[in-house]
Amino acid sequence: MTYSGGNPTVLSTQARLLTALGADIRTDALRVVGLGKDAGGFAGDGEVAEAMSRAASAIGGVLNGTAALVDGLSGGASTAAEQLRAATGTGR
Repeated sequence: MTYSGGNPTVLSTQARLLTALGADIRTDALRVVGLGKDAGGFAGDGEVAEAMSRAASAIGGVLNGTAALVDGLSGGASTAAEQLRAATGTGR
């Protein structure tokens, strides 16, 4: 059932999708850091290796921050769905 304020089922579904997306982003962040270390190892130069590793770590940090934002959106959608259900008296 759809209400003028939204559809709690859709909100819950989107929250689950966002949770999965956040997990995927975290996996990608770890992969980027690992690839940066690997690339640094192949560079053959200590300074270049360190720079590549730091750059990959910075990108991994940005990805982790993005995952945290996605988690916040997921939590917001879940909360909105619960509140809409409570306000309209629909079941879970």
